Amino acid sequence: MFRNPLIILLLLSLMPLTSIANDYDYPELMVSPRATERLQLELDRENQGKLFANQLGSQIAYGLTLVNGIMMMGNTNEVDDADKNASKLGLVVGAVGLGATMWMARSYSPYSDGLRNANRITGKDKRAQLGRERLAEEAINDAAKLGKRLDYIAMGSTLVANLYMASVVEADTLTEPLTYLGAATSILPIIFKNYWTKVSNSQNSYKKKVYGPIGFNTILFDKASKTYMPGASLAFSF
Repeated sequence: MFRNPLIILLLLSLMPLTSIANDYDYPELMVSPRATERLQLELDRENQGKLFANQLGSQIAYGLTLVNGIMMMGNTNEVDDADKNASKLGLVVGAVGLGATMWMARSYSPYSDGLRNANRITGKDKRAQLGRERLAEEAINDAAKLGKRLDYIAMGSTLVANLYMASVVEADTLTEPLTYLGAATSILPIIFKNYWTKVSNSQNSYKKKVYGPIGFNTILFDKASKTYMPGASLAFSF
């Protein structure tokens, strides 16, 4: 046993570190705002359903592709593309892509659905709170994953469509430089990230700031005196 009563007092003084360590076990509960709170904050914006708010980069790329498809109807090289397939491709890619982004702005509601799903877990204990926060984080991250896929689809489809139109466009027309501009703007979905990805990135950046040194009390063995003594340890987690 401990030979000095002072050791017992030191151990008692280190006990608050244990509670601190327990709190740091769950960064989902320490981040501010929490994932459920972030979902709540995003509800008003999501419910507004603005048509040009979530995927602006993709919408610009799709919109210019649609314009080029229309322009190509009267400016296609008949020798290279007698059936005007390039124009049809531009029309389909532009119209379908632009329509899909506008439909998602009105109908896709990952934050309200995620909050509703998280709130199915009832209770005020730490286990229930942790469950709600993790489901909320899943909703935020899943929306971002879908948004990234859609960004890459927008980039790939508009790039292919505009390059095809550029290859069969009538030379020395206004449509010719527009097709190259359309190909260049196909990178916009990647440069201007969709809103869901921005929300996920910011929330994850807040969570990363939670991680730091965790202090807790322990018992150390002193080889010189061959006795045990109280000590404090720090653990780093990233």
